[in-house]
Amino acid sequence: MSTHEGRDHWQEWIKNQLQEVEVLPRKEYLEESMKVLLATLHEERRKVRFRKRIRRTLEGMAVAAAAVAIIYVAPQLNNLLQGDGSTALDQGPAGQPGEKISIMGETAKETEDSSAVKLENKMFHIQLPASPLKVGSEFEVTGEVKQGPEADSQGQLRYEVEDGHDILASGTLQVDGEGTEWQPFVLKVKLKQKPTSPNGLLILYANQAGQRANELTIPLQFVEQQVSPDTPVQHDVSAPLPPTEEAYPAQSVRVLDQREEDQEFSSYFKTLQKAVKERDVSALKKAMSPEIYLSFGGQKGYRDLEEMWKLKTNPEASPIWSELEKALKYGAKKDGEYFRAPAIELPAGTDEYRARAIVGSNVNVRSAPSMDGKVIEQVSNLLVRMPKDLTKYDKPGWKAVILPSGKPGFVAAEYVVEPLGYRAVFGKVDGKWTMITWIAGD
Repeated sequence: MSTHEGRDHWQEWIKNQLQEVEVLPRKEYLEESMKVLLATLHEERRKVRFRKRIRRTLEGMAVAAAAVAIIYVAPQLNNLLQGDGSTALDQGPAGQPGEKISIMGETAKETEDSSAVKLENKMFHIQLPASPLKVGSEFEVTGEVKQGPEADSQGQLRYEVEDGHDILASGTLQVDGEGTEWQPFVLKVKLKQKPTSPNGLLILYANQAGQRANELTIPLQFVEQQVSPDTPVQHDVSAPLPPTEEAYPAQSVRVLDQREEDQEFSSYFKTLQKAVKERDVSALKKAMSPEIYLSFGGQKGYRDLEEMWKLKTNPEASPIWSELEKALKYGAKKDGEYFRAPAIELPAGTDEYRARAIVGSNVNVRSAPSMDGKVIEQVSNLLVRMPKDLTKYDKPGWKAVILPSGKPGFVAAEYVVEPLGYRAVFGKVDGKWTMITWIAGD
């Protein structure tokens, strides 16, 4: 079955299922999530990381949709996830409202509180008051962790908090217990630095034979003020350098700006850039779809946009402007019927979780996260590796990198593009170009 035939099949199947849930609240979350799934299928079906991306997309969608128990598509996913990327699915039975759904071994279930949601996999049970979970610089998560052969070999729960740019916190929690298979725990998290975007992820996992296992991803919304990721701040020039780690071989990245290939899109793109430059909220919203997809936690549309990015309370200080400026400044590259920004092309096979791109000519790599740091090398359009412990080495306005030579250093954040940082997808709605996705993470 061709891609277009597969998409048509999906759309018809979803339409039939949605007719059965017209009376259920917040049905639009499922409808929008399925649209995103279709777009993801179209985008990723030929790529090496296809199955992992689909899995993470589905996890985020399941959290939002399962909160009101309207997941009907879960029974049909096995054909997709175990196949070769084909979008063909057979018509199948619908699920029942309120039942537990399972996606790749992880489950979400509606609770008695219609706003609450329970997340589960074979290692963790987590109860959330809502999804995404709103958090400050310190927060707690309670749940249960399984003891036994599948548990961490050292009896520890491990976690990371990330915001699409940085690892904000990481650590372990000892959870040894006796008498029962499932042990309760209270995880207290304190962010080591302010987030640079309004939403992120808490990832729980176990260590089995030196490998991460049984990951459970929890969408977060940061309620405290964010800082701009690109404003260089003076830090102590004696700050430690990251340790020397295995480096990537010298590989170039390139800016692939193709917006001029479509004059209608090019005109739209200039209007969007003008809105961002002038901090014009009204013009920005006009350049976005009313149903714009904003997070893997189900947030979408103008209302969530205003809340997430503080566009009503303090629009001039919102971090969205610096994020958009950075994403748009390299133009946009064409991808089938869509355009994407930033228009940075990475070498084939790049590990998006550990890679950073230094974009520009003769960019200074310094010995410290400061303009006073010694310049140890100048590079141009280069792929580099990020150190493992970002919470220790990344600083506001500065990114830690490992150069192909193996030397560690720091680069002003304005010159660094991260594959999983904020990016925009543009498509046509009612015949007009608009931004349909604005998201970070994976």
